[in-house]
Amino acid sequence: MVRNALRSLLGLCLAALALGLAPLSAVQGLVINEIMYHPEDVDDRPFEWIELYNEHLDPLDLTDYTISSGVQLRFPRGTWLDGRCYLILCSDQAAFLSKHAPPAGVEVIEWQSGQLDNGGERIEICNPGGAAVLSVRYNDRGRWSAAADGTGHTLALVDPFSDISDADSWRHSLEI
Repeated sequence: MVRNALRSLLGLCLAALALGLAPLSAVQGLVINEIMYHPEDVDDRPFEWIELYNEHLDPLDLTDYTISSGVQLRFPRGTWLDGRCYLILCSDQAAFLSKHAPPAGVEVIEWQSGQLDNGGERIEICNPGGAAVLSVRYNDRGRWSAAADGTGHTLALVDPFSDISDADSWRHSLEI
């Protein structure tokens, strides 16, 4: 009986993976690693950005995945995130690159519209079928680092294996 239940569960998990319904973060290692939601100056909206990290060795195909909370982005066809690599999503690619020099091999993609809320909000990544696969709700109050709120610091994940929904898993970046 237990063996049949395990087989059924395994079958459901494999079917969910095949349909792209399984949580990407749990299966493939995608992590929201850093968030610049409130640059130093209100006029610095073009410098908002989100950093993604693939904690696994295998590359991830993010084609047609979306972000639809706060900012709007449909990942372009052919968007791959190599294993143990980063991908930066930003509001203005030219402005971002004028201020930051990402390491070689780090792709920078501009989102289509929207801006991050300086008071906090949910960032949610959905698979091509529309199911949420990764989500974090950041804030500028409570246990969230106040140093990331308009000072030039970002919210930085302490460890890619930590619970991104827990404020204690985040701190302000060490560098501005």
